[in-house]
Amino acid sequence: MNQVLIALGSNVEKERNVPAALALLRAQPAIAICAVSPLYETIPIGGDGNPSSQPAFHNGALLVETALSPAALHDLLRQIEAQLGRTRSADKFAARPIDLDIA
Repeated sequence: MNQVLIALGSNVEKERNVPAALALLRAQPAIAICAVSPLYETIPIGGDGNPSSQPAFHNGALLVETALSPAALHDLLRQIEAQLGRTRSADKFAARPIDLDIA
C-alpha cells in the first residue's frame, strides 16, 4: 500500500460537496482514509493574481492508503469530481463544486 496526499477544495455548494466527496472516497474499497485535515476558508485568486469575485473556497487535505497506481487514482478522483457535478473547462480559475488532486 502507498500513502498518498489528496488535496481537496470546493467553492460551489461547499457545505454539501466536501462531505459528499469524503463519503464517496470512504466508499471506495481501494482507498483507506488515514487522516483528514481541518478545512480552511480561502479567498479565490483570479488569473490576474488578484482576489476573484467567486465565493470563498473550503480547502483541506486527506492522507490515504491505496494500492492503486497514480493513473488509476487520478482517474478515480476525476470520476468522483464528475459525480459531484464538476465539468472541466479551459478556465483553470473557474468555480468548482469539488477539486480533488494528488498532491
